[in-house]
Amino acid sequence: MTAVRRLLTSSALAAPALVAVVLLAVGSCDTLVTTGGFTTEPQPDAEPGCLVDEDCELGEICSLGSCVPGCREDDDRCPPGEICIGGDCYALPEAGLDATTDADGEAPDTGPVQCPEDMVPVNGTFCMDRYEASRPDATEVSPGEDNSMATSRLNVLPWYPVTKSTAAGACALAGKRLCTPSEFQTSCSGTGSTVYSYGDSYDPVICNGIDTYCMCGSGSACEGVSPCPYPHCYNMPPDGQSQPANGCGSWMSAEPTGSFDQCHSDYGAVDINGNVWELVDDGSETGQFRGGAYNCIDSELLHRCDYVAVNILAKGFRCCK
Repeated sequence: MTAVRRLLTSSALAAPALVAVVLLAVGSCDTLVTTGGFTTEPQPDAEPGCLVDEDCELGEICSLGSCVPGCREDDDRCPPGEICIGGDCYALPEAGLDATTDADGEAPDTGPVQCPEDMVPVNGTFCMDRYEASRPDATEVSPGEDNSMATSRLNVLPWYPVTKSTAAGACALAGKRLCTPSEFQTSCSGTGSTVYSYGDSYDPVICNGIDTYCMCGSGSACEGVSPCPYPHCYNMPPDGQSQPANGCGSWMSAEPTGSFDQCHSDYGAVDINGNVWELVDDGSETGQFRGGAYNCIDSELLHRCDYVAVNILAKGFRCCK
């Protein structure tokens, strides 16, 4: 550049020719561009790889102008035969025979339905997961991160919160489906058509609810209250008493599947009341939730087998087939 400046400040007679040579040299060497005092490598005019998801191949979405692997549950971008869960595409299992079909793909006339080990037969007509759905890598202390399928396992944290598309996809990847409202009702109420899976009277300690972990110990508002826990002890005094006016409070939490060994219907579906709500497929976009959860303020009402919930938080599920 010093040589260029010297050439440009030479005599007027030589300047025209020299300037032409210099400009030709600069124009023919497209490696440096000076703008605002800074010299940089020239960048070609770049067109974005995409503007919307539809500009990308299936199995990809548009992110910051580039197509990247992924999908959106509200606008499935997965190839045929795959389903979107948690932003990733998973291949659905091929349709085939299972314990409920014969060689012609029809239900065999051999008596009650036969179910896999992780499911229980209900009313001889369908199978329901024994436990609330969990991720394959869930443990007693972690809900996991693997969205590849729903599992039905003992002593692992349940999979929640979910949307209907996530839950339906997770069941499908396990070769199952979401339960229907009538299937949930039948399994929860059992052969005796009871109000709760364990009977007709609400019990605060049989299943995991907000009353189950009431603060009844030393130094709590309910120290000396007996029995404790009691129905509605989270926020109300015992029947016939005025104290404690606001109840005992609670250390509520979701628990690993099967933590409450008496919490099951006579068909064997565990935690079907309490712990987390269970999404069932009523044909609507969002589905409905049944069975109650660990954080229901009025567990006596919301844990009923026939209660249908909206606007809830602990949205879990289990699968049927």
